[in-house]
Amino acid sequence: MIKKDSLLRSQGFNTTNITIPDSETDFNVYVYGGVISSVFVFGLLRALMYFKVAVDAAKHLHNRMFRRLLRVPIRFFDTNPVGKSMKDILRQLLNEEGFSIDFL
Repeated sequence: MIKKDSLLRSQGFNTTNITIPDSETDFNVYVYGGVISSVFVFGLLRALMYFKVAVDAAKHLHNRMFRRLLRVPIRFFDTNPVGKSMKDILRQLLNEEGFSIDFL
């Protein structure tokens, strides 16, 4: 033991009598694996929930616009061209969202 200590010291190593416990590698792997898995699962759930909310909002918006379009009298379409109507609807929708359109 003394020869080994003197050999290690001559090579620049410091020897002590402190014992370092072995790391519980399996436990650490399970913990990190569980954390990574939960981050992946929650990220996937968040993306799916966002997709569902976005699709439901789009359905609601389109259904509302279609119902209102069906209630318009036919005389409106006879007196106004379709392009003008679409331009007005687009301008109104984009102004509600906070966009300004100068070219329309």
